[in-house]
Amino acid sequence: MLPLLTKPRVRIYLHPEQISVAQLRGWPQPTIIDYQVFSPSTHTSKQPTAELLLATLEQALSHLPKGSSIEMILANYYCRFVVVPWHDSLDSQGREQLSKALFNQQYAPEQALDYQFMADNCRFGQTQLVVAIKSSLLTAIEQLAIVKGHAFKLLQPSLVVVWNRFYRQLTGQQTLAIEEYHRLYVIHQDQGHLQQVTVQPSSLPLALEQVVYFNRTASTTDTLSNNCLLRLKPYQLPNDCADPYHAFTLCGVF
Repeated sequence: MLPLLTKPRVRIYLHPEQISVAQLRGWPQPTIIDYQVFSPSTHTSKQPTAELLLATLEQALSHLPKGSSIEMILANYYCRFVVVPWHDSLDSQGREQLSKALFNQQYAPEQALDYQFMADNCRFGQTQLVVAIKSSLLTAIEQLAIVKGHAFKLLQPSLVVVWNRFYRQLTGQQTLAIEEYHRLYVIHQDQGHLQQVTVQPSSLPLALEQVVYFNRTASTTDTLSNNCLLRLKPYQLPNDCADPYHAFTLCGVF
């Protein structure tokens, strides 16, 4: 019997400073068989733009085998987050309207028309995390993958990836803090139940006791994982511990 041929599986991390591309093999515990980093062709001191991100992504996609099945992780920099409280009287349409109203309160009201809203599965009696991403950026990313001959399967913000990966392991009121491109994205939760998402400059300290920090960092021991790790620092370990971090590959294998 001939072996079943499958599309190459690829996970891409879209970050303002660089794009990480990992080709994976195996399921459900895949291994990284190839890893590449693509940086913007021009250096600028200004804020990163969607145009520069797309130009770098086009370069990265051109190096992949045709027909690759692509999952993308988008840096939180390109996203907006709204936490929608539970209301017994609201159906799915009502929650959608409420999420847009809350978005208008947090951000400029006119921006809502330019964003596409994506929500996680709403569990009874619990808050719902809603992510807003510019429609033009989402469309351009998907179309670029198709034009390059690939199958676009999934796009998630890195905050959502971290939350889905770790919320079941949380106890008490630990706070998740994700450091990414000079900002700190803080997830407030209680017993794995999302409470609030806040954003602040990464230079400002968090006045909280139980914080689990994540940050993207280079690895000197694993070339396949270079520049694509999130480091998990349990709050209970002392700061002077030799290596208090547990790392997993954001772009590669979770």
